[in-house]
Amino acid sequence: MLDSRSMDDLERLLERCRADAVGRAAALIGRDGLVIETAGAVDDASLDLALAAAEATDLLAVADRLFADGLDERPAREVWIRSDASALMMRRIGDDAFALLVLAADADPVAARGALDATESDLAAVLA
Repeated sequence: MLDSRSMDDLERLLERCRADAVGRAAALIGRDGLVIETAGAVDDASLDLALAAAEATDLLAVADRLFADGLDERPAREVWIRSDASALMMRRIGDDAFALLVLAADADPVAARGALDATESDLAAVLA
């Protein structure tokens, strides 16, 4: 279980990642689909992070099956999906969690990837 200092560290790291990616929100989500920590537009009525977390968990499971069964590869490390209004980037953080970035549809995937690259090891260290 994470203590309050660890939770503060996670929130700080997620906020840095969200700001660097110019995202609406960032969340760290457990493999069970429950939100561990968030940063950003948590008061935005149009954004239900709990629902997004659960659905993103299912989406990663589908991607894993695609890679394992359809492509005979290891599980997906990162998934990027975009609609007309938003983009989502999901990346595994260790074995038990993943980061979810909620971005504008025209967000730069390279910037989002760079933001995750810059915080991934620190997020994993806090979770360890």
